[in-house]
Amino acid sequence: MVADPPWAYSATSSISTVSYLNAKEGQAYTTAKSENLHDIGKHLARVTEPDSILFCWVTGPMLPEGLELIKAWGYPFSQVAFVWEKVTGTPGSYTFTSCEFVLVGRRGRIPSPYNPSSVRQFLSEKKDRRHSKKPEEIQSRIEAMFPGHNYLELFARREREGWVCLGNELTGNDIRTDLDALALGAAFTKPRERRGRVWKKRQINLF
Repeated sequence: MVADPPWAYSATSSISTVSYLNAKEGQAYTTAKSENLHDIGKHLARVTEPDSILFCWVTGPMLPEGLELIKAWGYPFSQVAFVWEKVTGTPGSYTFTSCEFVLVGRRGRIPSPYNPSSVRQFLSEKKDRRHSKKPEEIQSRIEAMFPGHNYLELFARREREGWVCLGNELTGNDIRTDLDALALGAAFTKPRERRGRVWKKRQINLF
């Protein structure tokens, strides 16, 4: 499972704070306060397996919140799986900020990743112009480590082949509503039948 939480930054940040999960028209993307993100855990528990792994995107300023969130969702922190160096960045409080991180939380018995020594932690890839868009390469690497498993993406902003993708920009719903629907057997697995872009897998040479 991959999650890209819509972190609500402080009022001094360039990203406005919103305390609910449905975005207003014209916002760059949905944001949510930590307590609302934590509340997703009880809905998530209804659709995830006892043995599962979570890859969670987080920025430097939100590292404490990220660690708290994955624990609240039932996935104790294991390590930092990936570091994305965006090539271009923004002036930070201390240094030029150009990296985002993917935390790993795991629950139950997880199979060993396939050929982990061939999957690199570091990715240097220019940031897409679309605000907060993450590189597809990260999910390709996750697929390479855990081939043939069920894949779920939370807060998705586009479809990806082979994944169940949930997000306000895809369905227009609060993600908790979509998780509850998924738990009841709603079909979110046929992106070709839904609006929006579908990212199709490509053959990659990991290294």
